[in-house]
Amino acid sequence: MCNMCHQDAICHKSPAAQGVTLECRCMAGFVGDGLACYNRAACEGSQDCCEAGYCWSSEQGCLDVDECSIPGEICSPPLVCENTPGSYDCLLPREEKLPARSAATSSEKGQPDTSSKPISDKQSIRFSCGGVTCPAGYDCVSFNGTHLCLDPCQNYSVLNDSWRATDFSANGNTLRCDNTGWGGRNWQGWYRMFLGITAFRCQRDVNTTVCGTCREDETCVSEDKITWRCERQDRSAFPTPELVCWRSFIRVGLNRAALLAGGLDASSAHLINFNCTAYQESNGMVWFQVQRRMGSCGTHMRTNDTHAVYSNSVFVYPSTMGKRMPARFPFSCTYPLETEVSLDVPIRLDVMEEAGVVGTGPKPWAEMSVYRNADYTNPYYGDMVVLPLGSPLHVGVSVMEASSNGLAVILEDCYITHSADPHDPDRYTLIHRRCPLDHQLVTVEETRPFLPGRFTATLSFLYSYDPFFVHCSVVICDHRWPSCSQGGPVSLLREAPDHRTHLL
Repeated sequence: MCNMCHQDAICHKSPAAQGVTLECRCMAGFVGDGLACYNRAACEGSQDCCEAGYCWSSEQGCLDVDECSIPGEICSPPLVCENTPGSYDCLLPREEKLPARSAATSSEKGQPDTSSKPISDKQSIRFSCGGVTCPAGYDCVSFNGTHLCLDPCQNYSVLNDSWRATDFSANGNTLRCDNTGWGGRNWQGWYRMFLGITAFRCQRDVNTTVCGTCREDETCVSEDKITWRCERQDRSAFPTPELVCWRSFIRVGLNRAALLAGGLDASSAHLINFNCTAYQESNGMVWFQVQRRMGSCGTHMRTNDTHAVYSNSVFVYPSTMGKRMPARFPFSCTYPLETEVSLDVPIRLDVMEEAGVVGTGPKPWAEMSVYRNADYTNPYYGDMVVLPLGSPLHVGVSVMEASSNGLAVILEDCYITHSADPHDPDRYTLIHRRCPLDHQLVTVEETRPFLPGRFTATLSFLYSYDPFFVHCSVVICDHRWPSCSQGGPVSLLREAPDHRTHLL
């Protein structure tokens, strides 16, 4: 399992009920499923990280685009869209039936044979021909210069020239072959090649009638290329495929060396939906991925009272041209239908404002005092405070609700005016938005529960001997909140601000 992890991922092991659970996780700075990891910084805003049919997600990496969910008809009716990794298919609806046609009538009129209808209960890709949609299993084939919907297994061109055999020589030992881009010949349609010779090459073959009867676990073989038979595949020589049953997708891995030794071409492999051919190679394994979803790449799902089973198969074709039936490697993942879940945040009961009758009370009651000393313990009394010239101004603001409820007092704004009106625009600002306007002239003490809001100011900037008044806008808050601090950011507080004035 761990050897499947991407080079930028770490294999995590955790205990489970039946042993140890292994999980690939991308390292810091990378995103993905652990089997494929992407450099987040390099891929942000780049168009080169994801292949066509995939889109970039800063949290999950390259994700498949579901073309079938795009508004509008991506497939022409009556075809239906099925999403595949990196692409999509236009499929025949399951209820579609093939039109019947008499073989005798076709033969009598010298028309191509369309009586053979592939029997299948699966969806298949439909081809368009001359403005019409061909039935399932048919292709658009040229017949006497006209394109018709025909069964390619019954309507094809025969290639039986003797010079195509590998033991045929001309001009010495030079072999002839259609090997120039299949180019010397305009290859179109379907071809069948078989010779009464022991070897041949440069062929394009289609399954014969016998091969069409082979089951999924059988291979169509022939020694003379004329007589064919179905042989059961022997997969005992192949290692058991590696299977990963993840939450949202399933991955199956085949050993490339074992496939090669068994005469199978890994590049020809596909899932039940033959358009699902995308794979990744890692540490000698060929990995296929399918979404954990009914119908994805032909995936079948069945359930009982306790589990859901998702099944699919990988088909790998032989490397030799004589064997056309693929080897099948079925796989399935079983998922329990029952689970447990817990809330990861605590719940606390409280008296909600919406419950019962709701009323509004008065603003907090605040009182401002001027102190003789810097420890704010000896206040001045009387109708006017007289300070010696050059002495500092020590001011404390107490709020009754704060003292009784263990809340902190925050000085939002404090300023001086020469009138008792706190709205007088002619003012000297001392504290603005909880911070001293000039740190050399004003010092604000840190707030604490049960203590008044306090500050000390040097009045060297005042050049008048006229009386002046001190005003403050005050809020109280729960000191456990990060925003409840003198000099912190203005935030939603527990009580409304209040203005208090003191005459000096």
